[in-house]
Amino acid sequence: MALTNSWREIAIEKATKQPQMVNFLLNTNPVLANMPMEPTSNGTNHVYEEMLSITEAQVVDLDEALPTVDSTSALKQMNVSAIGGTLIVGEDKAKAFGGPGYYFNTKIPGILEKTGNSLEKSTLYNNMRAAAVAAYSNSSLTGNTDHAILAGGSGSLLNSIIAVKWESGNTTGLYNPEGFGKGMLFDIKAISNGALYAHTDSRLVYGARLKSHFGVLNANPRNVATIMNIDADNIPTEDEIDTMLEAVRADSMNTVIYMHPGTLRLLRAYKDSALRVGVEDKNFDRQIEKWNGIPVVTSYNFLKNGEAAVTL
Repeated sequence: MALTNSWREIAIEKATKQPQMVNFLLNTNPVLANMPMEPTSNGTNHVYEEMLSITEAQVVDLDEALPTVDSTSALKQMNVSAIGGTLIVGEDKAKAFGGPGYYFNTKIPGILEKTGNSLEKSTLYNNMRAAAVAAYSNSSLTGNTDHAILAGGSGSLLNSIIAVKWESGNTTGLYNPEGFGKGMLFDIKAISNGALYAHTDSRLVYGARLKSHFGVLNANPRNVATIMNIDADNIPTEDEIDTMLEAVRADSMNTVIYMHPGTLRLLRAYKDSALRVGVEDKNFDRQIEKWNGIPVVTSYNFLKNGEAAVTL
């Protein structure tokens, strides 16, 4: 799956009533903006099939009995997460801004940008990196322990690199098509039908709530790997980065390496060998660097020199 059905592309295509909201949410969040997305199978719930075992066909002599082939799988399901919040404004302030709608419109851009920052950070650490560590712990299933590599740093001023092989049906972002189907990235609804109501502190206010749904499917543990415990004195070797990419069976068409810009700066010691600048990549919004052809996307939502040492 080439990285074409990104969240930004899907949102611009389907959230036609809120084009600015798409930009506010994704503008400073390149991991989310370029993440391949697929619709959930059923609103906020997604059902998928996990292959457990396969008995393959075999080469046999002519007229020899054919072996039995089979596969076993299990249906699994996950719920996407709700993203949202409520906005309130007092009666007098709303009047000064020309009404509650105008006031809320001044607040939404900053709120969505910060929401995107938090969502991307959570996706990087609580989903992608956590999935890579889980894959290391399940080496009997993945076939190796290279999904989590430690660069050697200690303490709490460390950094990570994450490699993800995006694969349709296995490793992908998920969105609720019922939301986009209404032409909106976020569903915004006035509280109390837009009338004044008493807030918890007895103030009379106008209110609105905004809500959307988002999830990341990690059905194939082989598709995520990470290098952790990185600092200036413990930079991953070229072999360690190549090993991480081999763990996910990296392909330049669907694999991305994620890191903080400061971590990429540490890797520029390898500039004349594996790390090069790509001339142009139409699947991304900007010129990017590549490691042996695999795109590198940087994000300020990584903790720069802010991760605690991990033990495996």
